Amino acid sequence: PILILDEATSSVDTRTEKHIERGMDQLMEDRTTFVIAHRLSTLKNCNYIMAIENGEVAEMGPAEELLEKANIICEAFDDAECKATLVNFVLERMPEKYLVAASGMAGIESANMIKTRRVSKRFYLCGDEKSDVQSEDGLVSSRVMLCAAHQAHTVLRILAEQFET
Repeated sequence: PILILDEATSSVDTRTEKHIERGMDQLMEDRTTFVIAHRLSTLKNCNYIMAIENGEVAEMGPAEELLEKANIICEAFDDAECKATLVNFVLERMPEKYLVAASGMAGIESANMIKTRRVSKRFYLCGDEKSDVQSEDGLVSSRVMLCAAHQAHTVLRILAEQFET
């Protein structure tokens, strides 16, 4: 049997997405499944990924193979488990890659708490490193945006070979 999931989690928050994914995992057992998604977190259990750009296949292969082509990997997951999976995978299996990740953008704390820190030679962490999405305020879009801007700027600095000390 074949199962096609077209944007199955596109209009839900990350907590609801986790519940849906559990059900999807059961549905996908012993089936060839095509998952159409913009959210990378939806693709975390896929064996093979095809990236479509302007109606054409731009890239395809297992996630590890696609990541292998990148010099800089920028983590952009909302889900903490997905964040940890990607960060641990890159740090353990691809230590030669630059990794820019985010942690701590939830809540209504001051935006000035968002910082970028060089954790190791090739690993940068953006955020306040303490707030948790489980807080009563959850993710606040302005703090998420600031953190994403820190990540983008860090990638630009890496490309320009302007490294943090």
